[in-house]
Amino acid sequence: MGVLDNFAIDSYKIDGAIGSIESIQHGTASIGSNATSATININSVDASKSIVLLTWRSEDFYVGDMPTAKIISNTQVRFDRGYNSPNFTFIRWTVIEFKNVRSKQSGEAYNTTSGQTDITISPVNTNKSILVGTMRRYSSGTALMSAIYTVEFYSSTQIRFTFVGILDTYLVWQVVEFD
Repeated sequence: MGVLDNFAIDSYKIDGAIGSIESIQHGTASIGSNATSATININSVDASKSIVLLTWRSEDFYVGDMPTAKIISNTQVRFDRGYNSPNFTFIRWTVIEFKNVRSKQSGEAYNTTSGQTDITISPVNTNKSILVGTMRRYSSGTALMSAIYTVEFYSSTQIRFTFVGILDTYLVWQVVEFD
């Protein structure tokens, strides 16, 4: 388990101003030197209606410093990175809890062979859905292009991650479909 630096949580309840949002929380965390994960506590949300977003930076860039984010319970989020780096990875996160959710799907896929992965999901209306993807790699490399990726709806039953290079890669995704 990594160092937990839960410096602050800003939490907001939305009163009808934004029709499909129930609450928003923001905070910071870090994954410590030579650690691969950190778990933080958040204010309670309905995990089946929530997503987590993140931005990050590290002390000295390694591709393996890139974190993924997962809501693991109604009160916890876990950040993982692929490399047991000597660097700290600093994270700013946002958890958004939605109203009017028809379905939420999330998962993790692993790829070692190509720069593209298609993941099958249950059918969604892509015009009423949000897709969030994060990627972590098992590498001590410093080539910035190895950290570049995209994630998209390829169809109503598939999402596609596209990335550069063939490295051990974990892909973490969240799909929320609205009514």
